[in-house]
Parts: sequence; C-alpha cells; structure tokens
Amino acid sequence: MSLTLHLLVSGLLEPVRVWAKDYREFPRFDELEALLLRAREASTGSVGYEHSLLELCEIRRSESGDVPTAPLRRFGITGTFDEGALACLDPVCLRADIGSAYLHDAGRIGISRDEADALVRCFNDHFADRGLHLDADLPHAWHLRVGSPDEIAGCPIREARGRDVTQRLPEGRRAAFWHGVMNETQMLFHGLPQNQEREAAGRMPVNGVWLHGAGALPEAGPQATPWSRIWGDDPLVAGIGLWTGVPTGQCPDSLNEMLETTDCGRHLVILDEMSAHADYDEFPAWVDAMRALGRRWFGPLAGERRVKNWVIQDDGGRRFESGRGLRWPWRRVRPLVYYCRGNDGLRP
Repeated sequence: MSLTLHLLVSGLLEPVRVWAKDYREFPRFDELEALLLRAREASTGSVGYEHSLLELCEIRRSESGDVPTAPLRRFGITGTFDEGALACLDPVCLRADIGSAYLHDAGRIGISRDEADALVRCFNDHFADRGLHLDADLPHAWHLRVGSPDEIAGCPIREARGRDVTQRLPEGRRAAFWHGVMNETQMLFHGLPQNQEREAAGRMPVNGVWLHGAGALPEAGPQATPWSRIWGDDPLVAGIGLWTGVPTGQCPDSLNEMLETTDCGRHLVILDEMSAHADYDEFPAWVDAMRALGRRWFGPLAGERRVKNWVIQDDGGRRFESGRGLRWPWRRVRPLVYYCRGNDGLRP
C-alpha cells in the first residue's frame, strides 16, 4: 500500500519575497528546507488560492474568466445545487486612507449570526426594487444571484484583504452597476445601530461588501478529479467534493493524524494556517504558523515511508515534487529565501 500526498500551502512563498527585503536575518525553517533540497521545482501556471484549488480539481473557470467559487461554496454550505449564476457578496470593513481603501474580511472583523441577518435584511429591503436578494448562508459567507456568468469578474477576497482595493474593483460588462451596489451598501450600512454598537465596543464596523467568485457550475456536470480524498476546512472544498463526488474531510491536525485513517490513494490537503497572516503583514504570527507546520507536517513527511510521492505547492505559482528515488547528493540545504528569487530560471 502506498500514498501520494499533495499539500497546497496558502501563503507559503509569496510573502517571503517582500519580508526578505525587510528582515536582514530571515528565519530558517529546517524541516521544510530539508524537504525542498530533495525536490524538483516547477511552475504551476496558477496564481491565487482559488485558481490553484480549482485547477488542481480540474474545474474550469466561468465565462468571464472568474473563478466560480460562489456556486461551489454555497453548494458546500447548503448541500443544495443552485442552477444559474451566483456571486459572493461578502461582508467586509473598508478603512479609508488618503486615496486608498484597505479591506478587512469577515474572518478578521468577526460577525455574529444576528448581525449578519440584520445587515442582510437591510440590504434586501433597500434593493428589492432592483431584484436583488442576498442570502447569509453563513455569517461570513453571503451569496446572491446574478444575471449571467459573464457579467462581472471580481478579485477574490483573499487577494483583496489587507490591501488597497481601489485598483481591484470588479470588472465586466455590468461593472458600473455592481460598483453602484457596493457604494450604496457602504452608505446603507454606515449608520446602522449594529455598527454603532460595534464601534462603541472598539470593534471594526461591517461597513461594506465585496463581490467576487461570480459564475455557474459547469453545464456538463461533475468532472472527475485525480484525488481519492480532499482535506480542508473551507466550505469551497466541501462544495468541490459534492460536485465531483470526491470524499472530503476536515483538515487533519498533522500528517500522523491523517495516516491513522488512510494509507493509500491520492490525497489533496489544504494547509491554510498562514494565509491570513501573510495577507495582513503579520510576520511574527506567520513565522509561528510556519514552525507549527514544520513540526506537524514537513518534519514527519521527511521520514514517512508510507508516503510514496509528495508535492508541496504554494498559491503563488510554485510546486516542489519528490519521489523516493529523487536525490541530488551534491546540493546543500538552502534557506527559504533562496526559492523566492522569481519564476525565471527555476533551479533543476
């Protein structure tokens, strides 16, 4: 019996490119660096968490070129298949600066079920005459129906959080309409009692929404994927599993925990502990999360004979692949910053 393991590690290398310029003594990560020494490096062609995940599961993009996360995510939350096109319209806090606006997502600001329901009721009452109806399927995950899959293309919220969003607004043939909806929602939410209470308590207000992930599930029906099981805590992962028929499960705490339940097949594991720290420029917390992954995943993987082949992939376009016979005895262990020199001239 043998097992093939593919780790999609969000926030792995992209932040290192920036932080390596700011920190002269960049930390070493022994467990991961030892694995990369034994690996063959390649470019994936996919940048971004959603793009990488859907490409790994062989699900094509929508007609607009957007990643159709909305119908898949909602499928994973509700278990109900929605025909037609949906979009994510998620609650956020927008912090204005001179000429810019920085986005904090619901995972950062926190939002209760009661708050989400009240905000969504307000939205639906205000936009009812325009035929818009928003559903808070989870307090942090809101969805609404759009006219067609190609009318709007939005920047994934993971690529917008912690950043200036003035240059990341939705595009497409109905972009002006949706910009208006987002602007109106800001004004609508601004004076609500829920937000006044949040600010009085020192919490960030829920003062806007972010549109992304518009699309429809492919008309051709579920597509086969190469995986025996997909492990991850994201509702999007659950939706992909339902759509493709591949079993899914919550991400194990460690490689050893996963191997207690299986010892064969092809497994895709989504490791997402670092992405928010990377997006919000939280270097010490990112380092702590990296060291935890080293103890729980990368270190045990180095000596685990039940894993025949493994791949470590980041969401910035890089992957590192090794089999048990792959060795370069003349190479020495390199620091992590060595692998962040750009995508040109990848090392053998």
